[in-house]
Amino acid sequence: MKAHAVADKPTCSRSCRPAATARSIPPTNPTTAMIVMLKIRTALCMADGPLRRKVVWRAAFYRGTAATVVHFPVGRRRSQFVTPVHKAPLRQAQRVPIIRRYRTRESIAGQGRMIETVHAERFDHQAAHGRTEPLFLSCRRASGESIDVVAKFTWAHCTRGGLTREVIASLLLQDLGIPAATPLLVEFDDFLADSLQLIGQPQLAARVRSSVTPAYGSKVLGTGYALCTEDSATGSLGRQAADAWAFDQLILNPDRRPTKPNCLTNGMQIALIDHELALDVVGIGILVPAPWATPLTFLGSESEHVFERAIKGRGFDLGELEQRWRGIGEERIRGYAACVPAAWNDGTETLKEIVEYLAALQMNLSAAFDRLRKVLS
Repeated sequence: MKAHAVADKPTCSRSCRPAATARSIPPTNPTTAMIVMLKIRTALCMADGPLRRKVVWRAAFYRGTAATVVHFPVGRRRSQFVTPVHKAPLRQAQRVPIIRRYRTRESIAGQGRMIETVHAERFDHQAAHGRTEPLFLSCRRASGESIDVVAKFTWAHCTRGGLTREVIASLLLQDLGIPAATPLLVEFDDFLADSLQLIGQPQLAARVRSSVTPAYGSKVLGTGYALCTEDSATGSLGRQAADAWAFDQLILNPDRRPTKPNCLTNGMQIALIDHELALDVVGIGILVPAPWATPLTFLGSESEHVFERAIKGRGFDLGELEQRWRGIGEERIRGYAACVPAAWNDGTETLKEIVEYLAALQMNLSAAFDRLRKVLS
């Protein structure tokens, strides 16, 4: 029986609800399935205006426990039209293509905020290591551009407070000019969990469904990066390593150790990642001395930080970093807080306490940097 798809000419309304529908008879082979998809695409590409700009369509061919998932945005070049995830041959028992759409959310970068929002489109793989068990995703920007993202969800050892700390630390890094992965907010819907279920990842699917949206993400740095070691701080990268060490001291980050450096290098720069344990400021100044009132022994032994041994005694005065930090005013700190999604509010005072700590640090910056220099001397 010949497979075909019938699609009415879509209309564009303010709600951007296309009239395009798909009816199919079970395809008998991959070629027939592709013809079905091409017919659907032809109908959709007749649309213009908001529909063409905003709507992204996906299709999934169900076949028992496995699935062949393809996705395509309206109006893209034909060579980019489909991206198969699984290439298992289709069988006659397969069902209709399930067509799905969503509207991408506008980036908030141009609305007085400092972080961009993207939408999760496709699961690539899970990170092999990491206490927060992040996922590598293909996401879409509001402009329609694809971007590879490492996303952290509210599962495993990552809480909503941890995501809040990630955002604040990442925005600080941007303003200080310290290399780091670009922070993002990753919106996702049930389609991501459904896709994980279809490709045989029921546990991940359940975790995604139980997580709050948006997740925290960072742009994949690209090829050529490897985990730093103590030796990474030698030579021309010594200055960057000293800035990274000082930054970790001031944001109370205990999670950049020789056994778990949480930073990457390509030989030309050191990029910092993973800050969900930083800025845990509960009891600072009461139970635990603040950085400007102690010789910074509260983070553990001198050798705990991955770079400390390599940078001590090399004459780094941290003057440039101190000047950049002074340029971060109270209004800017409040801007960091405004970037934290309301969905991450866990009923605690985490965000308020972080803002108060950073404001107090600004008032005592000279004393804090004096103590940092004493440790490095």
